[in-house]
Amino acid sequence: MTQTEQTWSTDQHAGGQALRFWQELVTETLIACDISPLSADDFGASLTRYAFGSVSFQLVTSSGSHISRTREQVRRDRKDDYFLIQQRSGTVAIEQHGRTAIAEPGDCLLLSA
Repeated sequence: MTQTEQTWSTDQHAGGQALRFWQELVTETLIACDISPLSADDFGASLTRYAFGSVSFQLVTSSGSHISRTREQVRRDRKDDYFLIQQRSGTVAIEQHGRTAIAEPGDCLLLSA
């Protein structure tokens, strides 16, 4: 089985272009969603995808953001993927169906797309 690796970064994009690039990349490669940075002045993010046949792993780093999915985005997305998220730094709060899960460094969450 051959491993392929691809990396994308907002480093090559200035100002509002970085967020626009990141929004499009996340929608194309992961899930359709809306991303609002906590600080628009210093937003930065990168994604490295490691693919092994039909299975892929993504290493995502990002400045603080609020990410949301509307019912319409979920309906249109039609992906049947699962995401195993290991929080490596910072804290993430994920809300779904009125419940909130908090992940801190070292914690893992399993989500369906």
